[in-house]
Amino acid sequence: MVSIRGFFLLFFGAGTCSGWARTDWCFSSHCNRSVRQACGVWLKNRVDRSYFINHDYPKPDQIPIEPVDRTALKQGLFQLIISAPSRAIRIQVADCIKLIVIRDFGTEWPDYLDHAVALLSSKDPREVYAGLIVILEPVTAFRYRNDAQNMIAIMQRTLPLLLQIGQHLLENPSTPEAAEYLHLIFKIYKNSILNELLPTHSAADSILLWGKLLLGMATLQVPNVEPEEDERERSEAWKAKKWAFASLNILFTRCAVSLVSLALLLSV
Repeated sequence: MVSIRGFFLLFFGAGTCSGWARTDWCFSSHCNRSVRQACGVWLKNRVDRSYFINHDYPKPDQIPIEPVDRTALKQGLFQLIISAPSRAIRIQVADCIKLIVIRDFGTEWPDYLDHAVALLSSKDPREVYAGLIVILEPVTAFRYRNDAQNMIAIMQRTLPLLLQIGQHLLENPSTPEAAEYLHLIFKIYKNSILNELLPTHSAADSILLWGKLLLGMATLQVPNVEPEEDERERSEAWKAKKWAFASLNILFTRCAVSLVSLALLLSV
Protein backbone atom coordinates (compact mmCIF):
# COMPACT_ATOMS: atom_id res chain seq x y z
CA MET A 1 0.00 0.00 0.00
CA VAL A 2 1.44 3.39 -1.00
CA SER A 3 1.78 5.82 1.90
CA ILE A 4 0.15 9.25 1.68
CA ARG A 5 3.52 10.99 1.33
CA GLY A 6 4.70 8.48 -1.25
CA PHE A 7 1.46 8.87 -3.15
CA PHE A 8 1.87 12.61 -3.58
CA LEU A 9 5.52 12.32 -4.53
CA LEU A 10 4.55 9.74 -7.12
CA PHE A 11 1.61 11.56 -8.66
CA PHE A 12 2.37 15.24 -8.19
CA GLY A 13 6.10 15.39 -7.74
CA ALA A 14 7.92 17.15 -4.92
CA GLY A 15 6.56 20.66 -5.14
CA THR A 16 5.55 20.48 -8.78
CA CYS A 17 2.14 20.88 -10.42
CA SER A 18 2.21 17.79 -12.57
CA GLY A 19 -0.67 15.39 -12.30
CA TRP A 20 -3.68 17.71 -12.33
CA ALA A 21 -5.32 15.67 -15.05
CA ARG A 22 -5.03 12.57 -12.85
CA THR A 23 -6.66 13.95 -9.70
CA ASP A 24 -9.81 11.96 -10.46
CA TRP A 25 -7.75 8.81 -9.90
CA CYS A 26 -6.84 10.08 -6.43
CA PHE A 27 -10.50 10.12 -5.38
CA SER A 28 -11.41 6.77 -6.94
CA SER A 29 -11.84 3.42 -5.20
CA HIS A 30 -8.24 2.57 -6.14
CA CYS A 31 -7.13 4.62 -3.13
CA ASN A 32 -8.05 4.08 0.49
CA ARG A 33 -10.09 6.62 2.45
CA SER A 34 -7.16 8.35 4.13
CA VAL A 35 -5.39 8.93 0.80
CA ARG A 36 -8.55 10.34 -0.79
CA GLN A 37 -9.14 12.66 2.15
CA ALA A 38 -5.51 13.80 2.12
CA CYS A 39 -5.72 14.44 -1.62
CA GLY A 40 -8.80 16.62 -1.11
CA VAL A 41 -7.07 18.71 1.56
CA TRP A 42 -3.89 18.97 -0.50
CA LEU A 43 -5.82 20.05 -3.60
CA LYS A 44 -7.73 22.78 -1.77
CA ASN A 45 -4.59 24.09 -0.04
CA ARG A 46 -2.61 24.05 -3.29
CA VAL A 47 -5.27 26.11 -5.06
CA ASP A 48 -5.64 28.46 -2.09
CA ARG A 49 -1.92 29.19 -1.86
CA SER A 50 -0.80 29.21 -5.46
CA TYR A 51 -3.65 29.64 -7.94
CA PHE A 52 -3.30 33.41 -7.69
CA ILE A 53 0.14 34.90 -7.20
CA ASN A 54 0.46 38.47 -6.02
CA HIS A 55 3.77 39.47 -7.55
CA ASP A 56 3.91 42.59 -5.40
CA TYR A 57 3.90 40.45 -2.26
CA PRO A 58 5.48 37.12 -3.22
CA LYS A 59 5.73 34.28 -0.70
CA PRO A 60 8.76 32.00 -0.66
CA ASP A 61 6.69 28.79 -0.60
CA GLN A 62 4.44 29.70 -3.55
CA ILE A 63 4.93 27.67 -6.72
CA PRO A 64 2.71 29.06 -9.49
CA ILE A 65 0.17 26.78 -11.13
CA GLU A 66 0.88 26.92 -14.85
CA PRO A 67 -1.90 27.88 -17.32
CA VAL A 68 -2.07 24.38 -18.80
CA ASP A 69 -2.51 22.93 -15.31
CA ARG A 70 -5.18 25.51 -14.48
CA THR A 71 -7.13 24.45 -17.55
CA ALA A 72 -6.85 20.76 -16.69
CA LEU A 73 -7.88 21.44 -13.11
CA LYS A 74 -10.97 23.44 -14.06
CA GLN A 75 -12.02 20.82 -16.60
CA GLY A 76 -11.78 18.10 -13.97
CA LEU A 77 -13.48 19.80 -11.02
CA PHE A 78 -17.00 19.20 -12.32
CA GLN A 79 -16.42 15.46 -12.55
CA LEU A 80 -14.73 15.45 -9.16
CA ILE A 81 -17.73 17.10 -7.48
CA ILE A 82 -20.00 14.48 -9.09
CA SER A 83 -17.90 11.48 -8.12
CA ALA A 84 -16.65 12.64 -4.69
CA PRO A 85 -17.02 9.55 -2.47
CA SER A 86 -17.77 11.41 0.76
CA ARG A 87 -19.12 14.69 2.08
CA ALA A 88 -15.70 15.62 3.50
CA ILE A 89 -14.04 15.35 0.08
CA ARG A 90 -16.95 17.10 -1.64
CA ILE A 91 -16.45 20.07 0.68
CA GLN A 92 -12.77 20.30 -0.28
CA VAL A 93 -13.59 20.19 -4.00
CA ALA A 94 -16.34 22.79 -3.55
CA ASP A 95 -13.84 25.06 -1.78
CA CYS A 96 -11.52 24.72 -4.80
CA ILE A 97 -14.34 25.76 -7.09
CA LYS A 98 -15.10 28.84 -4.98
CA LEU A 99 -11.44 29.87 -4.79
CA ILE A 100 -11.08 29.67 -8.57
CA VAL A 101 -14.47 31.06 -9.59
CA ILE A 102 -13.87 34.24 -7.57
CA ARG A 103 -10.90 34.98 -9.84
CA ASP A 104 -11.86 33.37 -13.13
CA PHE A 105 -15.63 33.58 -13.50
CA GLY A 106 -16.50 35.06 -16.87
CA THR A 107 -13.69 35.53 -19.33
CA GLU A 108 -11.27 33.06 -17.72
CA TRP A 109 -13.91 30.37 -17.22
CA PRO A 110 -16.43 31.07 -19.99
CA ASP A 111 -18.06 27.62 -20.00
CA TYR A 112 -18.69 27.51 -16.24
CA LEU A 113 -22.42 28.21 -16.49
CA ASP A 114 -22.76 25.86 -19.47
CA HIS A 115 -21.46 23.02 -17.29
CA ALA A 116 -23.69 24.09 -14.39
CA VAL A 117 -26.82 24.21 -16.54
CA ALA A 118 -26.00 20.79 -18.02
CA LEU A 119 -25.71 19.32 -14.54
CA LEU A 120 -28.96 20.89 -13.34
CA SER A 121 -30.74 19.59 -16.44
CA SER A 122 -29.49 16.03 -15.97
CA LYS A 123 -31.73 13.07 -15.13
CA ASP A 124 -29.00 11.70 -12.84
CA PRO A 125 -29.63 12.85 -9.22
CA ARG A 126 -25.88 12.90 -8.52
CA GLU A 127 -25.32 15.37 -11.33
CA VAL A 128 -28.22 17.56 -10.24
CA TYR A 129 -26.77 17.63 -6.72
CA ALA A 130 -23.37 18.56 -8.15
CA GLY A 131 -25.04 21.30 -10.21
CA LEU A 132 -26.57 22.79 -7.06
CA ILE A 133 -23.16 22.94 -5.40
CA VAL A 134 -21.60 24.40 -8.55
CA ILE A 135 -24.18 27.23 -8.45
CA LEU A 136 -24.05 27.73 -4.69
CA GLU A 137 -20.30 28.42 -4.65
CA PRO A 138 -20.25 31.50 -6.95
CA VAL A 139 -23.53 32.78 -5.48
CA THR A 140 -22.05 32.83 -1.98
CA ALA A 141 -18.81 34.28 -3.36
CA PHE A 142 -20.58 37.19 -5.12
CA ARG A 143 -23.46 37.82 -2.69
CA TYR A 144 -22.02 41.03 -1.22
CA ARG A 145 -20.53 42.43 -4.42
CA ASN A 146 -21.81 45.88 -5.40
CA ASP A 147 -21.27 44.93 -9.03
CA ALA A 148 -24.16 42.57 -9.70
CA GLN A 149 -23.17 41.53 -13.22
CA ASN A 150 -21.90 38.10 -12.19
CA MET A 151 -24.97 37.39 -10.07
CA ILE A 152 -27.25 38.56 -12.89
CA ALA A 153 -25.52 36.19 -15.32
CA ILE A 154 -25.85 33.26 -12.91
CA MET A 155 -29.50 33.89 -12.07
CA GLN A 156 -30.58 34.45 -15.67
CA ARG A 157 -29.25 31.02 -16.63
CA THR A 158 -30.21 29.00 -13.55
CA LEU A 159 -33.13 30.53 -11.62
CA PRO A 160 -35.86 28.93 -13.80
CA LEU A 161 -34.12 25.55 -13.54
CA LEU A 162 -33.80 25.86 -9.76
CA LEU A 163 -37.50 26.68 -9.53
CA GLN A 164 -38.43 23.70 -11.67
CA ILE A 165 -36.30 21.33 -9.60
CA GLY A 166 -37.68 22.77 -6.36
CA GLN A 167 -41.29 22.42 -7.50
CA HIS A 168 -40.74 18.80 -8.48
CA LEU A 169 -39.07 17.99 -5.15
CA LEU A 170 -41.78 19.68 -3.09
CA GLU A 171 -44.39 17.59 -4.92
CA ASN A 172 -42.44 14.49 -3.87
CA PRO A 173 -40.94 15.46 -0.49
CA SER A 174 -40.48 11.87 0.66
CA THR A 175 -37.86 11.02 -1.98
CA PRO A 176 -34.41 10.35 -0.45
CA GLU A 177 -32.75 13.42 -1.93
CA ALA A 178 -35.62 15.92 -1.59
CA ALA A 179 -34.75 17.56 1.73
CA GLU A 180 -31.04 18.07 1.03
CA TYR A 181 -31.65 19.34 -2.50
CA LEU A 182 -34.33 21.77 -1.30
CA HIS A 183 -31.97 22.96 1.41
CA LEU A 184 -29.37 23.83 -1.26
CA ILE A 185 -31.95 25.45 -3.56
CA PHE A 186 -33.27 27.76 -0.84
CA LYS A 187 -29.75 28.54 0.31
CA ILE A 188 -28.87 29.59 -3.24
CA TYR A 189 -32.03 31.69 -3.53
CA LYS A 190 -31.57 33.46 -0.20
CA ASN A 191 -27.93 34.33 -0.91
CA SER A 192 -28.81 35.55 -4.40
CA ILE A 193 -31.31 38.11 -3.01
CA LEU A 194 -29.27 39.10 0.03
CA ASN A 195 -27.79 42.25 -1.47
CA GLU A 196 -30.63 43.20 -3.82
CA LEU A 197 -33.51 41.80 -5.82
CA LEU A 198 -32.37 41.42 -9.39
CA PRO A 199 -34.76 41.80 -12.34
CA THR A 200 -34.88 38.02 -12.62
CA HIS A 201 -36.12 37.81 -9.03
CA SER A 202 -38.53 40.74 -9.05
CA ALA A 203 -40.43 39.80 -12.23
CA ALA A 204 -44.07 39.21 -11.24
CA ASP A 205 -44.22 35.59 -12.37
CA SER A 206 -40.89 34.78 -10.74
CA ILE A 207 -41.66 36.28 -7.35
CA LEU A 208 -45.08 34.66 -7.16
CA LEU A 209 -43.84 31.21 -8.13
CA TRP A 210 -40.84 31.39 -5.81
CA GLY A 211 -43.01 32.78 -3.02
CA LYS A 212 -45.40 29.87 -3.44
CA LEU A 213 -42.51 27.39 -3.38
CA LEU A 214 -41.02 28.99 -0.25
CA LEU A 215 -44.37 29.05 1.53
CA GLY A 216 -44.91 25.45 0.54
CA MET A 217 -41.67 24.49 2.26
CA ALA A 218 -42.42 26.67 5.28
CA THR A 219 -45.78 24.94 5.84
CA LEU A 220 -44.62 21.43 4.95
CA GLN A 221 -45.14 18.86 7.68
CA VAL A 222 -41.73 17.27 8.13
CA PRO A 223 -41.94 13.56 9.02
CA ASN A 224 -39.57 11.42 11.06
CA VAL A 225 -37.76 14.27 12.82
CA GLU A 226 -37.18 14.18 16.57
CA PRO A 227 -38.54 17.23 18.41
CA GLU A 228 -35.26 17.92 20.21
CA GLU A 229 -33.55 21.08 18.97
CA ASP A 230 -30.22 19.34 18.27
CA GLU A 231 -31.93 16.78 16.05
CA ARG A 232 -33.71 19.50 14.11
CA GLU A 233 -30.44 21.35 13.56
CA ARG A 234 -29.02 18.25 11.90
CA SER A 235 -32.09 17.57 9.79
CA GLU A 236 -31.87 18.56 6.12
CA ALA A 237 -35.63 19.16 6.08
CA TRP A 238 -35.38 21.65 8.93
CA LYS A 239 -32.40 23.30 7.24
CA ALA A 240 -34.54 23.70 4.13
CA LYS A 241 -37.29 25.25 6.26
CA LYS A 242 -34.80 27.65 7.83
CA TRP A 243 -33.54 28.92 4.47
CA ALA A 244 -37.10 29.12 3.13
CA PHE A 245 -38.18 31.27 6.09
CA ALA A 246 -35.08 33.48 5.70
CA SER A 247 -35.87 34.00 2.01
CA LEU A 248 -39.51 34.81 2.77
CA ASN A 249 -38.41 37.36 5.34
CA ILE A 250 -36.35 39.20 2.73
CA LEU A 251 -39.17 39.07 0.19
CA PHE A 252 -41.76 40.31 2.68
CA THR A 253 -39.43 43.17 3.63
CA ARG A 254 -38.71 44.29 0.07
CA CYS A 255 -41.92 43.54 -1.79
CA ALA A 256 -44.74 42.97 0.68
CA VAL A 257 -47.47 43.83 -1.81
CA SER A 258 -46.58 40.97 -4.14
CA LEU A 259 -46.50 38.47 -1.29
CA VAL A 260 -49.81 39.69 0.12
CA SER A 261 -51.23 38.93 -3.31
CA LEU A 262 -49.61 35.51 -3.13
CA ALA A 263 -51.14 34.83 0.28
CA LEU A 264 -54.57 35.72 -1.04
CA LEU A 265 -53.99 33.45 -4.04
CA LEU A 266 -53.09 30.50 -1.79
CA SER A 267 -56.13 31.06 0.41
CA VAL A 268 -58.56 30.69 -2.51
